[in-house]
Amino acid sequence: MSYAKSVHGSQQHNDDSHEIAQETLIVLESFRPPGVRTNPYLIRLFDSLPPQIHPRHFSWRCALFEPFDVFHLHWPEHLVRGSSPLRTVFRCCAFFLLLLRIRLSRAALVRTLHNQIPHEPGNLIQTWLIELSSRWTTLWITLNDFDVPPTSAAQIHAPLGHYCADGHPISQEHRTAGRLIHFGHVRRYKGIDSLLTAFAETTSSDLSLHILGETQDQGLLKEIQLAERNDPRVAWNNCFVTQEQLIAEVLAAELAVLPFNEVTNSSSVIFALSFERPVLIPAGRLAQELANEVGPRWVHTYEPPLLGSAIESTLELLMETWPEQSPNLASREWKRIGRLHAEAFFQAHRLARRTR
Repeated sequence: MSYAKSVHGSQQHNDDSHEIAQETLIVLESFRPPGVRTNPYLIRLFDSLPPQIHPRHFSWRCALFEPFDVFHLHWPEHLVRGSSPLRTVFRCCAFFLLLLRIRLSRAALVRTLHNQIPHEPGNLIQTWLIELSSRWTTLWITLNDFDVPPTSAAQIHAPLGHYCADGHPISQEHRTAGRLIHFGHVRRYKGIDSLLTAFAETTSSDLSLHILGETQDQGLLKEIQLAERNDPRVAWNNCFVTQEQLIAEVLAAELAVLPFNEVTNSSSVIFALSFERPVLIPAGRLAQELANEVGPRWVHTYEPPLLGSAIESTLELLMETWPEQSPNLASREWKRIGRLHAEAFFQAHRLARRTR
């Protein structure tokens, strides 16, 4: 099954960029048409793809019956989980049929490596299907140049894009001294419990912690509500937050504190930096490389469990010297990200045609 079309003829070329100019590919993305809850990363990625790529939003009808050259998979766990046991069974069966269709045809499977393993484990069938999709992946897109995919398939590095501008002026006028922000889906692996413990260790009444995002974890829900009751400096917006609201909240903060248990990539970190707010994250390779990339005083780190003292020392440092220049996010321009994805799709398409 190959639906790639030649724009100027069928002559084959070895040069990748020339090949991209000659052919078009139908790429089926694994996410549905955008809604108010859609991750802005996915919207920007879809819109950034060059004209040679004809992207399609996901539906099971498209996945099982309509033509495509490349299937671009992001979070496979999203496709095998349903809102009820019956829906979960349907999705698992449909996903297996999709993988078979790709495997038996000349389509390519490209997967962006957001996580090595899902943050929330599924059942045995779901785990097996996700592992099968990994084994049958034609090409990996890694978000960091040090990521190691679970198989030896080809790979291309394409970092997370930024979230700058779109008509939003970057202002320091609304910044509130001592205001911390933690945002995104509130999940335990993001270190929210350690953040609450660390913040409780601080004593200054000038500090405040604003948590944005909803949670499905009832234990975590009770922990945050208890922290709110015990400390008037803690505020939690336990509901879905629109992008406009999130931008306003980030601009009102002085520091984004994101103590993820494992920082391999994070849209939240890039989001905060895109609106010129420093971040405090655990020390590690990603933190060091990101600090080197964006410039001095934007990425601050700590060694767990020293988060409480790190919050206070980082705020003191920012009070003394705010970063002089905007963070350098030039390598995360969406035009470049779109081109890198196009190269990945064409390389995977060639590999799939050559090996089947």
